[in-house]
Amino acid sequence: MKKIVIAAAMLLGTSGAWALGVVANTSIGNDATLTYSAGGVVQPTVNTDVPAGQTHSDEFVVDKKIDMILTTTDTDQLDVTPGQTDQITHFKFVNEGNANQYFKFEVSNMANGGVADYNAEADNEDTINTMDIEYSTDNGTTWTALPASGVIQVSSYEQAANIANATVLFRVKSDIPTAPTGADGDVMNIELKATAVTDSTGNTAETESTTEDPTVVDVVLADGVDHASLGDTTESGGDAEKDGIDLARSGYKIKTPVLSAIKTSCVVNDPVNGTTTPKRIPGAVIRYMIDIKNTGTGSVTDLNVTDQLQVNELDYSTIATSNNVHTDKGKDACACANESGGTQSTVSNTGTSPEVKFEGIDVAAPTAPDTENHTCVSFEVEIK
Repeated sequence: MKKIVIAAAMLLGTSGAWALGVVANTSIGNDATLTYSAGGVVQPTVNTDVPAGQTHSDEFVVDKKIDMILTTTDTDQLDVTPGQTDQITHFKFVNEGNANQYFKFEVSNMANGGVADYNAEADNEDTINTMDIEYSTDNGTTWTALPASGVIQVSSYEQAANIANATVLFRVKSDIPTAPTGADGDVMNIELKATAVTDSTGNTAETESTTEDPTVVDVVLADGVDHASLGDTTESGGDAEKDGIDLARSGYKIKTPVLSAIKTSCVVNDPVNGTTTPKRIPGAVIRYMIDIKNTGTGSVTDLNVTDQLQVNELDYSTIATSNNVHTDKGKDACACANESGGTQSTVSNTGTSPEVKFEGIDVAAPTAPDTENHTCVSFEVEIK
């Protein structure tokens, strides 16, 4: 009896190891042999019967397990500005099943309130135009446009040693709406969907077999049930288990400057009172102050300021030597009467034109805990 029990355990153990990672539609045949003695005499060997049409007494084909993991490789929304095109989010797909399988990939904007897989920032805007999908089977060395059907065949995962052959990288290119539709702080989350399909047309989704037949390849939907081999024990993207579908969600966040400007003037001195309570009389020096305020989350580089002057009333011949640019004042607004020093900017001034232009100014975004950042531009003219 012990020999029989041990033999059965060995048979089960061998069978289990043999089936591990076996490709779908593999035929497995098995025979059993009886050897015995009667009356102390060894009798002829008895083999199990082989049914007609078979080469072994028991034969079956390995069924198809459909399993996949689709994730975003982004860790946060991609920072974008209004009007940018072809902004890229990133995804990774693994066919963890035991058969080369057709999958259909589709991308869409999430509904308002939808969140990505890495944080809870809610969607409140959409990308524009059709989002383009490209895929790579060589870890990003080359990229190919997804066919119009959205379907590609992905090699089987089979065993951990072959994971690279079963991995496909995806990147989604999106266009960002222009202002004012695309505003500072807007979040545009997108969803990439993978569906197991029966062929390259992508018209028919795979469904689980409802009966068991050892002579045909039955289908088992296993997505979301056990992803422990890849360190993922839950269905990616919150999708339901065993539906032949997996989802992954990433997105974009607009970070752009929001600018406003206020222009004021104050008297520096006059020929009668000097700097003691000076008045705006002929010969008085007037300082013009432009307060550029940024309340957005993006910074400005290479900003130009153009100022039109009344040529008949103001003498601006000394502007080039008296202008000042004061940057990064934080939440403190510009104060015309108290501003001094600063760095000199490039000023366009021919001596006869009423146009004054400051060029190449940077306006930083606010830094926490400030909600605004001020840059001051000032120049001085004389009343004729």
